[in-house]
Amino acid sequence: MVAFGVAKTIGEPIVGSAIAYEEQGGGHSGEHGGDGPTAESEPSSSADDSATVSRSSQSTWGLLTGTVLMGIALGGLVGLLSAFAVGRVGSLGPGASSGAVTALAFVALYGVVWFKYPPGPPGIGNDATLGARTAEYFGMILISIALLVLALVITKRVSSLAFPTAGVAGGIVAFVVLAVIAGLLMPPAGRAPSNFPPNTLADFRAASLAIQLSLWTTIGITISVLTDRAFRSTTRAA
Repeated sequence: MVAFGVAKTIGEPIVGSAIAYEEQGGGHSGEHGGDGPTAESEPSSSADDSATVSRSSQSTWGLLTGTVLMGIALGGLVGLLSAFAVGRVGSLGPGASSGAVTALAFVALYGVVWFKYPPGPPGIGNDATLGARTAEYFGMILISIALLVLALVITKRVSSLAFPTAGVAGGIVAFVVLAVIAGLLMPPAGRAPSNFPPNTLADFRAASLAIQLSLWTTIGITISVLTDRAFRSTTRAA
């Protein structure tokens, strides 16, 4: 619900501007790379009367349904990972370990990919390359997850041989360096049409990041508080 509020408030006006540009004859990018899947997916003919879902539905109950379902799915994933992490993340307590899990999941599932394949509004991306762009986007997610697992292994190994701080620093450096290398090796992201309003593109990407930050922050705070409360209740009962 928090993510929906942010998307409705700051995201939808920008999507409307991008659609207006597209309806005025703005072309799609011909680049193979294109932009990754958008934060709010829109059909290229959103104003067409034959559209399966009308623009008004997309910006209201459609957007609400999408953000709520995404929140439920990601919240469940973070909950499961947090249950596994409790007691295994150094000296962190249940609530803090859940917060750490949320932050790491955000970086692996969204943060890294946002830098390589930032989302694009309607009017950007060639429909003919949609399959290739989608494969590249999700391929980058899988690579990011694999690098995060590797960084955690490095952190654990170095921590067992030296101070925990050295282990954490080593894991962070390894993850950043390998993520940069992977990003350079992956196919490049496509460019927006030369006549696409640059402010609209920048605002859309900033809004996409704000939506995801609001979603993950809410998940992290909620699960951390509930996890900590559950463990305190269990301790008192024991």
